[in-house]
Amino acid sequence: MAMRVAVLFDNLGPYHVARLSAAAGELDLVALQARPRSYEYNWTPTATSSLATETLIEENTTHLSWTQVGDALEKRLGGRRIDAIAVSGWSSLPALRAALWAHEKQRPAIVMSDSNVSDVRRLGPVEYTKRRIVGCFSSGLSAGVSQRDYLVSLGLKSEAVFQGFDVVDNTFFATGAAVARANGTQ
Repeated sequence: MAMRVAVLFDNLGPYHVARLSAAAGELDLVALQARPRSYEYNWTPTATSSLATETLIEENTTHLSWTQVGDALEKRLGGRRIDAIAVSGWSSLPALRAALWAHEKQRPAIVMSDSNVSDVRRLGPVEYTKRRIVGCFSSGLSAGVSQRDYLVSLGLKSEAVFQGFDVVDNTFFATGAAVARANGTQ
């Protein structure tokens, strides 16, 4: 039986769908988005994907409450066998609530991160808080070496952090390039 992993993003954009579609080939995947619309990015999900996705909070709202997200997680995941939950980052309310949900259910929580020590000015109290939060995760998936090192500096064990979070859909680009070549476009 394949491992069942729930993966939560705030909102699923096209590159999330590509990543999750590839992961679904290896895992029994539950793809979740916290809300149906991104308030940070102007995108719409890829309609051509066969990836089944679920939305925690159906209303298009900028405000989510701790209780609302917790109830939605329980409604979507509570009756299922979930072996682990992966969340994007550690600063959004849905990510924090999902990590707590995993803790309550005694399931591993995996943080997916593209942050590194030099991407913004780091302040001691903020980094202390991050270390406390990241300490709640069992493992991490980083975009690269500097992101991996940052997760380790925040307290994850080196052997529990894996690279591969920043990936692209090679089939999408290969197909697009083949179509362009066939049409004489360079």
